[in-house]
Order: sequence, then C-alpha cells, then structure tokens
Amino acid sequence: MPVAKDTARKDPLRFVKAALRAVMTARSINFTYTRSNGTLLPGYLPNTRFFGLTDNGSGSFRNLAPGIPFILGQQYSSITELDQLHTLAVNNGWYTTQSQYLNTPLSSLLTENITARTTLEPFRGFNVQLDARWQRTKNQEAYYRNAIDTSFATYTSLGELVPYADSHLAPVQAIGTGSFSTTTITIQTHFGDLGANGETSKAFDRFVENRQFVQQKLQAAAPTTNGVSTGLYSYNSQEVLIQSFLDAYHGKSSSGYEAKNFNPFGMIPLPNWRLDYNSFADLPGMRDLFRTFTITHAYTSVYTLGSYTTATNYTDQTTGNPNSGKPYEPDIFNSSLPYLRNSTGQYVPYYVVGQVSILESLTPLLGINFQTVNNVTGRLSYSTSRAVALNTTNAQVTELRTADITIGLGYAATGLKLPFKVGGEQRVLKNNLQARLDLNIRDNTTIQRSILGSIDPT
Repeated sequence: MPVAKDTARKDPLRFVKAALRAVMTARSINFTYTRSNGTLLPGYLPNTRFFGLTDNGSGSFRNLAPGIPFILGQQYSSITELDQLHTLAVNNGWYTTQSQYLNTPLSSLLTENITARTTLEPFRGFNVQLDARWQRTKNQEAYYRNAIDTSFATYTSLGELVPYADSHLAPVQAIGTGSFSTTTITIQTHFGDLGANGETSKAFDRFVENRQFVQQKLQAAAPTTNGVSTGLYSYNSQEVLIQSFLDAYHGKSSSGYEAKNFNPFGMIPLPNWRLDYNSFADLPGMRDLFRTFTITHAYTSVYTLGSYTTATNYTDQTTGNPNSGKPYEPDIFNSSLPYLRNSTGQYVPYYVVGQVSILESLTPLLGINFQTVNNVTGRLSYSTSRAVALNTTNAQVTELRTADITIGLGYAATGLKLPFKVGGEQRVLKNNLQARLDLNIRDNTTIQRSILGSIDPT
C-alpha cells in the first residue's frame, strides 16, 4: 500500500550527507616545491681522493679541499657567496695562479619550481581543477683572473710577484642571467578589449595612461642632491613600462602604485582552471538520447619574463656599491632605488629586461562532446587565445589573437558486417570501427602597437 506523501519517511542522514559532501569537495590536493642547485669552480687544483676530499699535501684535517660543506652539497646562489667561495679557495691554495688564462667563470645555477593543484567536485559530475605554477632560473657568473697588465701587480722586496693580492687581480667581471614565469589571471581584459578591426585597445590605452602614474611615483622617490634629482625616470624607462603593462592587462589602474625597486620574481601565482560537467546525460529526458554528454571549459594565463641580465656596475641610493671592486648583488626587497645613470641621465636598474609577455588561452571557452545511444559521436568547441608581448627597448606591444571553432561528427560501430562475402561467408568484424569528420575554422590577427608622441617630463 503506497505511503501518503506527507507521512513518507525522510532520510535522517540527508543533512549529514550534504554536509560531508561540502567538506569533501576537494577530492585531491597536491603541492610540490623543487629546487635544483649547481656550483662550478674552474681553476680548482687539488686531486680528488677519499669521498671527494683531499688534504692537498698538508696532512691537516682542517685543510681538506674543497671543504666538507662543499662536498655535502652547500650551494653558493648569490654573487656574494661565489666571492666567498673564491676567497676560501685562494686562501687555502686550491685556486690556480694562472687564472688569467681561464675562460670559464665561477658560476652557480639555481632552478626553483612551485606547483599547486587541486580537484574539486562541488556536486556529482561537476569537476573543477585548479592549477597554479611558479618557476624561476637564476644563473650567476664571475670571472676571477689575474691582471695581464703587470702594472696592477704587487711585488716583494726581491721582485717576486705576490699571488692573489687585490692589486694583482683584474677587475672582477660578474653577471647574472635568468628567467621567470608564473600563472596569473588576465581574463578581465580578454573580452571587449579591441575596437573595430582591432585598431584600438582599451588595455593598451590604459597602459599608456598608467605610465604617468608610475613615472611620477618613481621620480619622486629617486635619489636627490640638495633636493634636486640626480637622474631621470622617463615614460619609457623599463620599470615604468613593465609595471604599467602588467597593471593595464590585469584590468587595473596604476594610480595606487607605490615606488619600489624592480623585482622580476615578485608576482604571486594565481590559479588557472578547468571545468568539466559529465552528468548531463543523466538528467531526465536525456538518458534516452545520449550515452555521454560532457561540457568543458578551460582557462590558462601565464606571465613570462623571458630573460634578464644584471647591470655589472649597479649602485643604489643608500649603500652605493659596498663591495667596491668586488661582485655585488643588492637585496632587492630592502635596498633603495638605483643610483647608477646611463649616458642620457636615466637610472639603470639591477635587472635589465628586454621583453615580458602574457600568454592567455581559453581552450575551450566552451566545448561539448557527446555520444548518442545510436553510437553517433559529436564535438563542438569554441576557443580563443591571445599572446601579448612588451618590448622594453622600443616600447612596442605586439598582440596575437586567435579564434577557433571546431565541429566534429563521427560514428562508432561494433560487430560491423562486411557488405561482401569472404571465402563464401559473411564476415563480422570483431574490432570497433570509428569514422570521424572534423571541420576547423581559425582566425588569426596580429597587431603591433607603438607609443607615439611621448614627451618625457623635464
């Protein structure tokens, strides 16, 4: 006998199940940090013996070369630390006295990767994947060579050359190189940005406007002598361009920018995502039509600083170059703005960057994949992407946009009977037969924009 609706027993655990599903929305969480280091010490003289060490003929445990910390993996990731390693090698007699012939620098390589991933399932059949990545490489190099010009040398009273004296070393040539990339979110300016035929761009116009805010803040914080700035930040200075570019293509104004030293690794990674809903075929009225029906959306945006080099004679406002004659790497978070100026009077940053870019993709913006109960398969997707690159040398922005539509139909057959006889018998294929036809339409647009009529403040 049917039970009346108002007297039907309700599941007492319904609320508990709902609460547990909310708590267990995160199906998986993964976080990975990897770090790879390497140090190269050319000009190292001692032979290697037990466990990579040698007493270098001294018979002393304290003079083991190249040192127990080095053998145990101690790394020298900064120019200052490399200088300390060189000093240690020189003081202990591990370093060649013929360094003027060395063409390989004392160097260190650092690679760091951070990856964070999580998979969420807010409700059955709806999966959300979040992915954030951060990567940088940092290579430091320094040449320590004897001066070939003996006028820089130091001699004893007997006329013998004093090895490793500071006046005997040529000026140390130190340089840093590297790259950086991280996931970010720039969808704010992806849609509705371009005007007719791509001739105008709201993001680019904001970029041009942002330069004034950044330039004014940096100039106000620049070093002064008797209240007068000793140099100039122009509208097309590297620090001005990069900050204005990032703010503009993230949909922000630079009016709230605070002057600070340029840090190429300072951007915080933001998650990209992928959404999949595969329970559409389970809805009432759809089960008789589809075996599977999946709706997909994915978004990625990556900011990349392709490469940088460091200014070899960099000085800052507060400390100058405290290691005069020695390699110097500033604390980019605590040091003041640059003090070094080029021939036109503009400040030279420690990190010199030629190009930064943003690669953004919605692949797909919307995608549908299905298979009917009659084994007909289909696919429909619309994707869009853009690659925006800023060249800091000529203040040009190059933008490549792509729109892509894909339509596909197919048929999957099992146990297909051949329309002809083989050996007088009707044959049935045991394998699956799949036929598919795809149509793809793509539109590519490349736009190069330059800043015209820019007059720097005086």
